[in-house]
Amino acid sequence: MTDKPKKDDASQGESLRELAGISSDRLFNSAKIEPKAGGITVSLVAPMPKLSAFLTSTGNSSVSTSEPTIAAFVSGSLDAPTFDGLAAFDDKTEQLRKEIRKVALALKNVGENEEEANKLKEKWGDLNTEYQKRIRLGSLINQLRPEAHSQWEQLTRELLATDGFGAFVISMDIRRSTELMLKARSPTDFGKFLRVLCTDLMSTISDQYGVVDKFTGDGVLGYFPEFLAGSDAGFRALTAADSCHKLFTQRYRESRNCFKAILADVGLGIGVDYGCIHVLDMPDGLTVVGEPVVYACRLSDGPAGGTYLNEIAYEKLMPKYASCYSEDETKILFKHDGSMVAHVLQRNSLRFEAAAPDWLKT
Repeated sequence: MTDKPKKDDASQGESLRELAGISSDRLFNSAKIEPKAGGITVSLVAPMPKLSAFLTSTGNSSVSTSEPTIAAFVSGSLDAPTFDGLAAFDDKTEQLRKEIRKVALALKNVGENEEEANKLKEKWGDLNTEYQKRIRLGSLINQLRPEAHSQWEQLTRELLATDGFGAFVISMDIRRSTELMLKARSPTDFGKFLRVLCTDLMSTISDQYGVVDKFTGDGVLGYFPEFLAGSDAGFRALTAADSCHKLFTQRYRESRNCFKAILADVGLGIGVDYGCIHVLDMPDGLTVVGEPVVYACRLSDGPAGGTYLNEIAYEKLMPKYASCYSEDETKILFKHDGSMVAHVLQRNSLRFEAAAPDWLKT
């Protein structure tokens, strides 16, 4: 049997163009499809299933984040007005990048003119600050579900509101993560397991109209604003929690060949709280802060397999969803606060359909 001839890089690039459904040269170029030795690097967000399959088949290929326009276009969510808006956003970001490069080159060649050098340094700083803000905003846009891309300006404006907003915060922590790492057959094997698991956890949050704040090192932090996730934001947070517990069990079982020994009592501790939070623009990126973040993280220190609610979240959820859950109480040792009561919820079989967010109905 003879091996099939391997496609050259150029023909692979053309296949990617077809699979991604990118029809214009501008989109194709900004997707940054770059042939590499042994594979192709493709800068796309949320590629279509066929594109993902193609990338897998090429072997040494990678998919990384890129512009909001590309993310939305490849996901198939763009109408003409949305495309124009996101394209303008991307064009402005690219324009800033070019201006920064131009000023940097001028600064390099300014010579001994100290006054001119100081002016260029100040201009470079202002441009770079604005550029970094737009990069972080683009990352936030990419966190939105495809259906939300048409509302990206309104939704990101509300997410960045200076007076904050009400949201359910969910913190997922891999319990006994250190022991789990030590049981791995190699650091690469543990990294593979963690990457697949946390990608799934993040996708689950996004699928329920939540926003992923960050990967914490041994878990994921996210939040469900009511203006984004809708009137059933709390139920969506709990639904995401239930799904993530199941995902951990599934992924850990599928990844047994990555471990030397299998721990029986590992899993996720998930904490949920409700209250006013703020998204702050920090030097290393956007991050969410507020009391609910603190308590959700502390609650995630609970035993593996449980979803633990703080009192505020419990009182806000139970009047509407009490029939959907069985409940219990437990005690969790909180840092600085001592032993605190947490509410433990277990989903029953009663069917409940979460309402679509208002912005999706327009």
